[in-house]
Amino acid sequence: MDIPTSISAPVRRFSPQVVDVEQQNRSGKAMETSKREFPVRDVSREVADRAERLRQAVREAGGNRAVAAKSGVPVGTIDNYVAGRDMRASNVARLAEATSVSIEWLLTGNGPRNGRSEVLLPPATLEASRAPPGYVSIPRYEAHASAGSGAINPTDRVIEQITVTEEYIRRVLGRQPKHMALLEALGDSMAPTIESGDILMIDVSVLTIRFSSVYVIRLAEQLLVKRLQLMFNGTIKIISDNPLYGEETVDPRKDQLDVVGEVVWSGGKIRVRAAG
Repeated sequence: MDIPTSISAPVRRFSPQVVDVEQQNRSGKAMETSKREFPVRDVSREVADRAERLRQAVREAGGNRAVAAKSGVPVGTIDNYVAGRDMRASNVARLAEATSVSIEWLLTGNGPRNGRSEVLLPPATLEASRAPPGYVSIPRYEAHASAGSGAINPTDRVIEQITVTEEYIRRVLGRQPKHMALLEALGDSMAPTIESGDILMIDVSVLTIRFSSVYVIRLAEQLLVKRLQLMFNGTIKIISDNPLYGEETVDPRKDQLDVVGEVVWSGGKIRVRAAG
């Protein structure tokens, strides 16, 4: 058998890659210029600061479980928020109320830290009638909540006491009787939810916005009944249920808006619909 004296292998050719240093430098400078001209907004610090404010408020309010029980926000969700996850707008209002801090402070760190604790309606000046066992007397104020463009009320005098079963307030409405007050609505901007002349029962212990509920508010010295929606940027959308009226957005950091109470019940006379 012949033994080969050489082994021929395929020859691999290597072509050196030519690098254009000048082009790389130009590209690098272009990227740096692009970064300067189109900076990417870094929101991590804003979210981290908000989480730190929430962590402090929750700790002072008794901890995550206590705040969860009071606010209705699950413990796991609060844990995520405290760890730095961004908060839903609806939960911001719940957590602010449960921890007794203002929504503005919790969201932005601006304004007073503590939420407003005083009730805008004054104490009842009319001596309450002695309610029979199982009943409570609720003061009705002379003030009118405008369901229109707004009406200035010169007085908040109590004109009568209306007796209601305590069970209805506690079990059906889920409220404390001592926090109830009655006002009359004027105007049609909240129709058909609230008609002009309806009596409103409001919970004056609710001083912050929760969900998309109906509230009696004071805005620029006007007493109004409107549906309010808290937006994530801290502004508040004022909504009229009557589609003939437009919406309005206010910034509580600039506009003086105070929540008098949340409307929990309304009622009035039977209205006859026009024929046709």
